[in-house]
Amino acid sequence: MTEPPVKVVGRLVVDLGEGREDRTRWQRLIYSRQPRAFYECFRPGCTRRIEGPVSGPEEVKAFVATARAEHVNLLHGGVS
Repeated sequence: MTEPPVKVVGRLVVDLGEGREDRTRWQRLIYSRQPRAFYECFRPGCTRRIEGPVSGPEEVKAFVATARAEHVNLLHGGVS
């Protein structure tokens, strides 16, 4: 049996950033490139890209929900 072709409509990228650990009393990460995520839509005629800073699993989860709800529902009428 042949599988139907898969239609790719977008791409989600999460960049964990680049940084170093601050070993002083503050004990924090100092980023030279902040963590970020972006969603790129491949639907015909769509030029909108959603991008934002993220710094953990909860922020990535919220970013994905926003990309789905706002981008797909508002710009493409809810058609995934």
